[in-house]
Amino acid sequence: MSNLKELIEYSTKQVGARFAIAGSGRTPHFVEEMLKEKGAQQFVVPDKSGSESITAVIGGQVAATSEASVVVPPEIKAGQLKAPSATWDWRMTAAPNIPTIADQRMPEVRIFAPKGTDAATIRKLNAELSAGTQTQEVRDHLVPNGIEPAAAPWRALWHSSIPGASASAISQGMQAWRPIKDKKG
Repeated sequence: MSNLKELIEYSTKQVGARFAIAGSGRTPHFVEEMLKEKGAQQFVVPDKSGSESITAVIGGQVAATSEASVVVPPEIKAGQLKAPSATWDWRMTAAPNIPTIADQRMPEVRIFAPKGTDAATIRKLNAELSAGTQTQEVRDHLVPNGIEPAAAPWRALWHSSIPGASASAISQGMQAWRPIKDKKG
């Protein structure tokens, strides 16, 4: 399964194919539910962690999983896993050949401040985090593991590099996932 179309075709034709998910209500669970919306008839295998799900795919116990990019780059580079899609809307520097799902707008990591934190503090925190994530030392740790700092200038249009943008992006993401959440409870 080299792309999302092939994953959907496989999961609709292979009745009872095993799909590992680590944690109810997390992105892997929603991806599995999205596949069901497309006609998939897979059997869900609950795991304790994303690493456990990845190990199950590599070992052939399950056909697929959905997991955070930080968990899988080494296995993809080693040829142990294929990634039919990334849930980000840009290609990861660490894995530029993985196609994306352009309509999901929920970045992997966000930094939150307590409700009521004054705007000056938010701006200062944002400036410091943005500067820090752009240092070569930090990028050398993040990017190879599939973590793209959102403060990158080319992504500043909607990401959390703009104070207040996180709330808007989270609201949009929640609206996109709401039909599946409402159906599943």
